[in-house]
Amino acid sequence: MLIIVTTLIVFALFIVVHIFINSRYRYTHIEKKLVTIQLVTLLLFLFITHDILTEGPLVGFDVYFNSLMSEFYHPIPERLMLWFSIVTDIKGIMLLTAFILPIFWYKRWFYRLALYLASFTGGALIAMAVKHLIERLRPPDHPIDVSLLSYPSGHASLVTVMGLYLFFIYYAKIKETLYKKLFLLMIALLIFFGAFSRVYIHAHWFSDVIAAIMLETSWMSLLLAMTSLLLRHLPGLGRMGIVK
Repeated sequence: MLIIVTTLIVFALFIVVHIFINSRYRYTHIEKKLVTIQLVTLLLFLFITHDILTEGPLVGFDVYFNSLMSEFYHPIPERLMLWFSIVTDIKGIMLLTAFILPIFWYKRWFYRLALYLASFTGGALIAMAVKHLIERLRPPDHPIDVSLLSYPSGHASLVTVMGLYLFFIYYAKIKETLYKKLFLLMIALLIFFGAFSRVYIHAHWFSDVIAAIMLETSWMSLLLAMTSLLLRHLPGLGRMGIVK
């Protein structure tokens, strides 16, 4: 009960803070959309968390979905899902980071670099904090090479942050409508398979990955809204080369 009350207080504080900021600086149309997404996804995450803590209907659905995945088991999809799960693991993200950081630095894309580091650092810390706060166990038939804490899914968190980061940085730069649609499809598939792979191999419950998507969407929306607000009120960042 204490956790539920605490999360509701946090949600109320987010609303109060946004109202205060908007009264002083006025959100733009895009920033208002981002703040709305942030609050809605945060509320959905809190509802899922409440259901898990009180062993509501989602817990029963998790068990059903887990057994459903067992019925559709096949060695080939399992190998594909295991491969995709490995690629989107923290090791895969760190390898990608080691590859792109020198490129961003050489190109002087300091804004993209700072946003990239803030996105993944914040997203990973938030997911880890919630894991240790909730302490939900994984499915009983989970792979032996993972930790016991299940909620929310770390893989789904990282892949959601990656997808939303790519969308924010590159979507507006694509001019052709067809390429925009293909880019959106690529991001949707990236997040879907990153999350579904964890459920298919029984490393997570269904609600673990949905909660991770909601949580990280809330985090990224908040980060992007506050970054946009900061850049509007600190125009000197552009002259310093931070925005590129």
